[in-house]
Amino acid sequence: MKHLSQRVLVGLLGMAAFVLPTTSLRAADCTLKRMADLDMMAVDDAVIVPVGVNGTQHNFLVDTGGVYSQLYEDVAKQLGLKPQSLAQYLEIYQGGYQFKNGVTIQSFTIGNNEAKYFRVLIGPADQPAGPNRPDGVLSPDMLSLFDLDFDFANRKLNLFSPDHCDGKVVYWAPNYDEVPFQYSSNDNHIRFALELDGQTMTAMLDTGSTFSWLTPVGQRVLGIHSDTPGTETVPGQVKGYRHQFKTISLKGIAVSNPMLYLESNAAEEAFRRAHPEKQTNDPIYGYSLKQPQVILGLNVLRALHIYIDFKEKKLYVTAANAH
Repeated sequence: MKHLSQRVLVGLLGMAAFVLPTTSLRAADCTLKRMADLDMMAVDDAVIVPVGVNGTQHNFLVDTGGVYSQLYEDVAKQLGLKPQSLAQYLEIYQGGYQFKNGVTIQSFTIGNNEAKYFRVLIGPADQPAGPNRPDGVLSPDMLSLFDLDFDFANRKLNLFSPDHCDGKVVYWAPNYDEVPFQYSSNDNHIRFALELDGQTMTAMLDTGSTFSWLTPVGQRVLGIHSDTPGTETVPGQVKGYRHQFKTISLKGIAVSNPMLYLESNAAEEAFRRAHPEKQTNDPIYGYSLKQPQVILGLNVLRALHIYIDFKEKKLYVTAANAH
């Protein structure tokens, strides 16, 4: 889910259910407990994995840059699921689209883990129905109940129980780096520090984005614009630009020659036009304008093996082929 902002004036009770895995999460030792072993059906453009919706298999996009999980409206209609209006005073926007309805899924499964009466948003798909299009989106409201192990080299998404000893998670390689992150209940996004050509930047981890982006805030920090050496026009796009950097580093792990696309400031400008009375320090609306400087998407992430531990608030990172 790209460029999603949420504004919640009341709690989400009645909108979302909690996942209760059928496998026990208790562990008497430090051993990792694998909850699911999911094949990634795509890696270059998206991370798509199989899930179960009321007993039938569907493919969902895995989007750490999202907020709430959703089922696409055409799929909900095909399944005969009745839309339900969201709670009063709840506003959730994605690129100018306002979500107004949700749906209750009686049985939602990931691997052997089942959620009963799980509430998801109903949203529009970004492309017509077809064999390669997912049927919905898994976002951090669901994903954060597990540890997430993105093994891009082997095209696997492994879900582990969060009940284990601190730091005892990297099973695939002897050497790794730990990257602490912030996880805000305002937007469910993972934010952390990285170095971009030696400059420390704030970043958001977004498996729902095919590309990595330098936001308008990041462009101002680095002085990057359409005329900067190393910036080129994106083929087939009007006023679309991208910039070739030398390295992105997460502690000791580096990715060479990353390409970052320059994000326009249209979203921020549209928000300010709609809410001219709001300022960045507004206690409810302000965080909607506090962008990270870098959005780290799949064109960089697939060069890494990343384990996300929500309880410890740490990323454990190696090169994708480390062993």
